[in-house]
Amino acid sequence: MMFFANRRLKRTSRLFLGVLLGLLLTFQSVVTFAQSPVELFVLGRQQYGNHQYEAAIATWQQALALYERPADQAATLNGLAAAHLALGQNRAAVALASRALDSSVQVDEPAMAARLQAQSLGNQGIAQRALGQYLDAIATYQQALTLMQDQGDQLGESRVLGLLGNAHESLGDFDQAIALHQRSLALAKDLDNPLQESAALNNLGATYATEGQYPAAIKLYQQSLTIAQSLNDNLRIGYALNNLGTAFHAQGQLDQAIQNYEQSLALATTVGNTGLEVDALSGLGLAYEELDDYGQAIELHSRSVSLSTAIDDPRRQGRTLNNLGHALFGANRLAEAEATLRSAIRTLEALRPSQDQYNISLFDTHVLTYNLLQQILVAKNKPEAALEIAERGRAQAFVELLAQRSDQIPTTKISLQEIQTIAQEQQATLVEYTLVPDASFKVQGKQRGTAESLYIWVVQPTGKVIFRQVDLKGKDISIAALVETSRDRSGLRSSAIRPGDQVRREGEPTDWPPYEVTAINPQAQTVTLSHPDFVLPNPVVPLSDVYQVTTSAFAPVLQQQQYWKELHDLLIEPIADLLPSEPTARIFFIPQEQLFLVPFPALQAEDNSYLIEHHTILTAPAIQVLQGAQPTNNALSQADDMLIVGDPSPMPANLQPLPYARDEAKQIANLFNTQAIIGDQATEPTIQQALSSARLIHLATHGFFNETNPLEGSLALAPGPNDQLGPGSDGFLTAREILDSQLSADLVVLSACDTGRGRITGDGVVGLSRSFLAAGVPRVMVSLWQVPDEATSALMLHFYGQRLAGEDSAQALRQAMLSMLDNYPAPINWAAFTLVGG
Repeated sequence: MMFFANRRLKRTSRLFLGVLLGLLLTFQSVVTFAQSPVELFVLGRQQYGNHQYEAAIATWQQALALYERPADQAATLNGLAAAHLALGQNRAAVALASRALDSSVQVDEPAMAARLQAQSLGNQGIAQRALGQYLDAIATYQQALTLMQDQGDQLGESRVLGLLGNAHESLGDFDQAIALHQRSLALAKDLDNPLQESAALNNLGATYATEGQYPAAIKLYQQSLTIAQSLNDNLRIGYALNNLGTAFHAQGQLDQAIQNYEQSLALATTVGNTGLEVDALSGLGLAYEELDDYGQAIELHSRSVSLSTAIDDPRRQGRTLNNLGHALFGANRLAEAEATLRSAIRTLEALRPSQDQYNISLFDTHVLTYNLLQQILVAKNKPEAALEIAERGRAQAFVELLAQRSDQIPTTKISLQEIQTIAQEQQATLVEYTLVPDASFKVQGKQRGTAESLYIWVVQPTGKVIFRQVDLKGKDISIAALVETSRDRSGLRSSAIRPGDQVRREGEPTDWPPYEVTAINPQAQTVTLSHPDFVLPNPVVPLSDVYQVTTSAFAPVLQQQQYWKELHDLLIEPIADLLPSEPTARIFFIPQEQLFLVPFPALQAEDNSYLIEHHTILTAPAIQVLQGAQPTNNALSQADDMLIVGDPSPMPANLQPLPYARDEAKQIANLFNTQAIIGDQATEPTIQQALSSARLIHLATHGFFNETNPLEGSLALAPGPNDQLGPGSDGFLTAREILDSQLSADLVVLSACDTGRGRITGDGVVGLSRSFLAAGVPRVMVSLWQVPDEATSALMLHFYGQRLAGEDSAQALRQAMLSMLDNYPAPINWAAFTLVGG
């Protein structure tokens, strides 16, 4: 069982009520009767300030009925929107903010109109975000930000930047959220505005906490709390205390966490803020779970579910249902736990945006809710139902993207019967893995925790489903560490600095701990760094500023074959009796998380034989991706339209030439009686134009992955003419450019380094392979590490020789790997390549 920490709304959104009040009152006519609209407006403001939101709504409705000028009506409608937001009535708030926007555009005075419009947009965006309409909220905030910047309103700009950061954080776009919150904080400090500074500190701390950077988050929360206490702002105090409680909870300081939660709950009740009350109750419920007081935990979570259901906040509702399901699971009330988790998943799935980038990111924050339901179903001895949820909880953004581009894949959730049909149609064995986090793990954002068990489903070609479970507790090394240390980075096709390498900055003391490279942007010639001891304020630096200290964590430990054997013991041995005995029978491995980096062909049995010697191996991000795919691909012939590229020159960014890649392309072209595109002929514009019509695409060049911006992962080609330089002609064919293409190739082979890598998400690996599959290619051959130049060329020639002899891609790759064992016995030389897709 895993422990779910509260992914709550970690800050209060600064409403725009009050920004214009003093300005508006100067435009009012002097009136003498007791219930003038001006006095009603001011009374409503006082009631709102005292957290008497329903009274403020009644008062402002009276004022609205009396006001005639558009400016007065817009200000009053914005007040009403703010009051409804405070009550969690977000749909009403959207409608009122929209009416306020309509009124504000009728205001004649430009500065007044702009401020009123920005206020309306701000309130509308807050409500949209609470309703889970994240992309709409971002678009709304961008409009408000432009208005604030045009008016030179730096305080309003700071507020909108914070709101925009909150929306990106909700989507799981944490890097962008941090950048926006840092800008918001800098403006607040420049303006010496303590109220806004407190909000910005809280926002920034919340995003750091979501990424697991708790010490940094606590420091920011404490600063925010100190300012809020000096201002006697009970709502901000309440949010800061709740956030501190969650951070302390995640670090195991349970007594301090409970104290903070209880103080926050008391303040939430005092100020009448339902959202904060939900968050504090959830935190307390999780704390009592950790004390094994499931009765109290269930009571607290039930209260939080009831409150979140009463307000228009599906994000909170999904989270509270998840936490209640977790407590019910801990109390062994399995039927109730299953029903609650299914309700949570339905709620969370309704939040998913249409844009693929944000769909991936948001889905990545929900993955462990699906994981929890799998655990409950396994505990109920319903492994087939758990397999359905395992499929529903992986690669769903990718499945939806494929469904938009092909009628072969339905958008409906896959059923057990459909899974069995796929195995039968593919005439293959399907092996799906799920990693289950340890019981003490507290989930925030996209963090995963250390796996304590492994679920494995085997779907045989007959459709029969068998479930096995592997206990990972007590191992000397975690399965994630086994994956990392089983991968070599010596003898490479490229000797440049790579992600994972240890580096130092020029001029810094050599006894300082080195940085780790997390991403490289070859186009911009920059690297993104992380440090083991602190959060870097500016992690992106010029490539020329760093030098390599050691090769990456994927060091030359490949020779220590026990790692390959240990992975075999964990991943293969528990199901060995279920796998086909015929070596040519195909097996699709459906990995999860770090298991996407496992070179399955190189896993070794006790007799030192490799898995590829016994089986024909493919991988896929999900079983549903195989729906409608042809079981095998047609034989290649010399009549087919081929695009064979090798060693483009000159390489962009001063990349080194690849002589073996040039020879490789020439020899493969000779096999098919065609011409390779090499050297200065292999420009990006030329290759992009040829991609769409080729049936076979073979690219032998440098490859780059980018974990920070996975769609910026790229293949190096020759830049276009100087007068055409820019996107699409800079010499870097990116994953984003490929994603936007429509391809007809039956097979793409990326004979380059790291082409199978990218950002590992709950939706699979986001990078080059995903882009080619989404662009219409049914199968892609990619590499999992930096591959040796000479050995890679030999492997490719063997592969294409087998294809010309009539073998399909999976069989040809197996035969090519086996042919390498005599002259290139080390797995680094042949095991990096994997075939993804049908």
